[in-house]
Amino acid sequence: MRAHCQTASMQMEALREYCNTPIPGIGISQSQLLNSRLVRTGLPLSMDKHKPRVQEGIHEWLKHREKKTRQWYNRTSDRKYIAFKSEQNVVERTSHDKFWKTGVILRKHKMPRSYLVQNYMGDVIRRISKDLRPSYNHHASVKNYSDFATVRGNINMRVEGDRD
Repeated sequence: MRAHCQTASMQMEALREYCNTPIPGIGISQSQLLNSRLVRTGLPLSMDKHKPRVQEGIHEWLKHREKKTRQWYNRTSDRKYIAFKSEQNVVERTSHDKFWKTGVILRKHKMPRSYLVQNYMGDVIRRISKDLRPSYNHHASVKNYSDFATVRGNINMRVEGDRD
């Protein structure tokens, strides 16, 4: 029981020391921010250190730090919103396999950042702008899947003919 009391008091002393440790960048500890003074510990300190003193300029420093953090986050966050036009060629990310497939914008959907896209198989699907990228190639719109299979077969035959 005695050993347990010693370890608990040692833990409390360590916690007090942690609260008195200065935060890098500010040079002020947590207890000085909260209580405007240092917490009393087993280490001898002058009485001036234990007198309350309001810290000046902390609010401005925190605002500056928040602004810098926001700038760094926004550098690598999601790309900016791109407005697409009707009949614009795009590549769209499919939801199930994460590949980029060709498509054409039909029109803007009533939901924000959403568009109706005719994909490479001729299906009309809705995609948000995050899953769309502008394409600089022309993509012929396909009316149904059988037309796509015919076009695909012609491409395959032409490629096989070129190899001979």
